[in-house]
Amino acid sequence: MRIAVLVVGVFAYNENTLDEIKRCYSLDSENVDLFVYNNNTEADNEQLKEYCRANRIHVIAVKSNQTNPEKKEWGVNDIMRDNWRHFKEVCENENIIHNESLSIHVPLRDPAFFEPSISSPFQYEQVYLALQEVMQYERENGFEYDYIMKIRLDFYLKHDHFGPLHYFNDTNDVLLKSYDNLKYYYDKIDEEDAYHASEYRINNYLWWRTTKFLGGQFILNTSSYDKVASSLGDRDAFNGIIGDAFVITINDACFFSSGKNFKLFMDSLYHHYGEFYDEKCKFWWTAESQLLLSILHSGLHYFDYLQNNNYYKGREMWVNDYHGIEKYDKQQMNTE
Repeated sequence: MRIAVLVVGVFAYNENTLDEIKRCYSLDSENVDLFVYNNNTEADNEQLKEYCRANRIHVIAVKSNQTNPEKKEWGVNDIMRDNWRHFKEVCENENIIHNESLSIHVPLRDPAFFEPSISSPFQYEQVYLALQEVMQYERENGFEYDYIMKIRLDFYLKHDHFGPLHYFNDTNDVLLKSYDNLKYYYDKIDEEDAYHASEYRINNYLWWRTTKFLGGQFILNTSSYDKVASSLGDRDAFNGIIGDAFVITINDACFFSSGKNFKLFMDSLYHHYGEFYDEKCKFWWTAESQLLLSILHSGLHYFDYLQNNNYYKGREMWVNDYHGIEKYDKQQMNTE
């Protein structure tokens, strides 16, 4: 199994954090190649490169602050304008606009919010550019990676691992590899969230809470559960389906899939960002929603990989804090 890991986003160089990143994503495996494409300075990336060499991490390409001559311009097209018009109509029907009884954190109360936003696509531009480096390396060497994974250097699991090297082998600390947990989450889909009615989340971390509509993704969307429901008693069959048709995500912080599927949905996401709209998806405009909707649009499925111990930008948290502590009692979620 050969894995390409795309490293994107600005990071603050810290060897202790990098040690944890290396452990969490198994970056010192001989099966892993790194492709770094970010906004860091050349000096910072050289320091990262030296660290990687010291830890047997194979870095194939490191680029920063570069532009793609063939870059798609992130303009606002007619499809995006129609999406936002429909979205405003939905918010009007739900009495959100000008509703002072809603949380002060709800920007949807202001009609000025409903101008199409083009800021969030830029994080995926780096993923797309890094992917071009991967594809060029594959062409030059006559092979294709089995799996491709995107990570960021300010997010990791404190005690566990994430990625294809572990997902298909480990049975502990992986909530969605427990068949009972799968059913438990699936049955929660139709339950309303305690905070959704007043908060109307605008970004990933609004008070670390919201469940059903986290990025519009429904924790486990119905079609994804239905895809594996008949294989819950056969781990090999289950893993086969996951490898063939699924993207495994931790929100939009990191995600992986087979190389073929990664190229498929990233191409769709890059060239059609903002064009994925679903009235049932309350937060369709957010970066993580567009990611997940692009996956579904590509005929694939996804699981949000729920974990109990994350480290994000200097704080430890339980992932389910922002999936809704009022619904998911971690004492009930058996990960042993």
